[in-house]
Amino acid sequence: MIIKNLDKNHIQEMVEIYLNAYEGLEEYSYNHPVDVEDYINWLFQRDSQGIIGAFKQSQLCGFICIDRYWYSKREGKTVGAIHELVVEKSHRRKGIATNLLKKAFEIFKESGIDLLELWAGVNNIPALSFYEKMGFIPKERYSKWVRMVFYLPQGQIEGELLKNTAP
Repeated sequence: MIIKNLDKNHIQEMVEIYLNAYEGLEEYSYNHPVDVEDYINWLFQRDSQGIIGAFKQSQLCGFICIDRYWYSKREGKTVGAIHELVVEKSHRRKGIATNLLKKAFEIFKESGIDLLELWAGVNNIPALSFYEKMGFIPKERYSKWVRMVFYLPQGQIEGELLKNTAP
């Protein structure tokens, strides 16, 4: 598997993977290809170096979109945000999401970011379980979303599982 930064030439592949990954979870996603493309363009504008893909041979099979400049209203400061982590259904459970997340942790750590946050759908049990396994802590629920945080300095970014030792 190759993990590398993506550029706007990958947008159409990203749209296809996004739509595939959110099948059955449409309440948490954009559902029209044009809307997904607009969203991905917005993500590139937020942090163009934070769009990272996983390739098996030459095929893009998953990606993560991070943001090193996100202002969290709930934390009252700039935090690292994970806006998307999607893996094509046929490539799931092969370590792709874990490797993408570890790469994101490295980038956040290099950028001096000490707190990460993400929002996941309350009924997206596989995602919630994955993030908890990786060391994210559920903080609160807002409508159909759960906000989860990860305290980067205390979390381990080595090894199979990430243990978050923050309070």
